[in-house]
Amino acid sequence: MESKIEEKFVLKQAVEEEKKKQEKEQQAQAAEPEAEDKKPVEKTAKDEAKKEAPKKEAPKKEAPEEKKREIILERLYTVPLLGVLKKPRLKRQSIQPIMLRTFVSKHMKAARDKVKISPILSKALTSGGVRKAIRKIKVKCSKDKEGIVLVEKA
Repeated sequence: MESKIEEKFVLKQAVEEEKKKQEKEQQAQAAEPEAEDKKPVEKTAKDEAKKEAPKKEAPKKEAPEEKKREIILERLYTVPLLGVLKKPRLKRQSIQPIMLRTFVSKHMKAARDKVKISPILSKALTSGGVRKAIRKIKVKCSKDKEGIVLVEKA
């Protein structure tokens, strides 16, 4: 199953490819009439000045091609976050992602730095505010070939 983030990325790539095709077609169409209608035109000083001034073209930024994730393992967990209650009230919210990462890294057998939390889940963790942290949350964890674990809200 592809996540919503991956689906958005695939759609974005398709739109970019269509834009590139349209630009190529427009360039091809623009080049054809110029070749047919070449007539000698009187050159003025302004035209020569325009030709001499180099045109500045903005370099196009090409996004690095992301590989499609090959999911090896996918599981649903209810993560208990009750350990947060042992912390001072104003630090509870900042401890939650750390506890979530350690839980997922243990159960999915991955390194803590390889666990990626989705923005939607991150927002759900902070929904209780700083003082009233949530006690538990349901998550969907998916591990790919490279060992990266993506954690999303279930």
